[in-house]
Amino acid sequence: MCSSDLGAALTQENGLMVNLLLDRSFSITDSGTTQAIRDAAKGFIASSPNEAYFSIGVFASEPQVPLMLVDGEAPSPSSGTFYLRETRLDILEKLIDEDYAPYPAPTSDSFTKLYDAVDGMSHFGPSSVELQALQQVVIVFTDGTDTASTDFDNPYDVFRHISADAPDKKFYTIGLGADVDADALDTISDGRNYLASNPAALQEAFDSVSDDLTAIYQYRILVAEQEFDADASLAIEYSGISLNTSFAMGSI
Repeated sequence: MCSSDLGAALTQENGLMVNLLLDRSFSITDSGTTQAIRDAAKGFIASSPNEAYFSIGVFASEPQVPLMLVDGEAPSPSSGTFYLRETRLDILEKLIDEDYAPYPAPTSDSFTKLYDAVDGMSHFGPSSVELQALQQVVIVFTDGTDTASTDFDNPYDVFRHISADAPDKKFYTIGLGADVDADALDTISDGRNYLASNPAALQEAFDSVSDDLTAIYQYRILVAEQEFDADASLAIEYSGISLNTSFAMGSI
């Protein structure tokens, strides 16, 4: 295998599968932040590695969440379409510009199924073996709190459930404004939580996630190129007490 073929194989087998999960509750219309959210999401995609695959889902108070955005079709609750950022950036941007819109519901009905949507993403993933090798990542954006989930009462139950169902999937959360429950987002993401106090700071929050994902991607490629052992061990001695542990390098 020539070096270019090897490089292509490495990026394909050790890359990222990024799932954007965007809150579209009616409060976004009230706050006038729709375009700022679109711009930040597109900026995030544009700054991600070319070899990353993307899907985009939305949620509000729909009967089944999340709904996945599919090119040329109405949002669908089925697990669906993945796009390679390098070759389908135009489709991803079009989905966000044309299909990401606040849920058309009266304010009295603008409930948010945040917990149910996050849990739904723990079950969502590629069916092909080729894409299953990618690091699975979920980026959850919201401007509020959970008010209508039917399966979960608190973020701790959500975290336990997604940790059991998708232990290798990394969840990030991005919260916008003063109405978010920062503690809940911190719990769901296991500390990978970024807050933006106003729309102007939203791009910076998305950029912080992008920087983290780029580092993960580069590390996975480095490990594959050097053929490092997939497992590492660590021995620590403190005050006469020894601790030995091991971990999968691909999990960090």
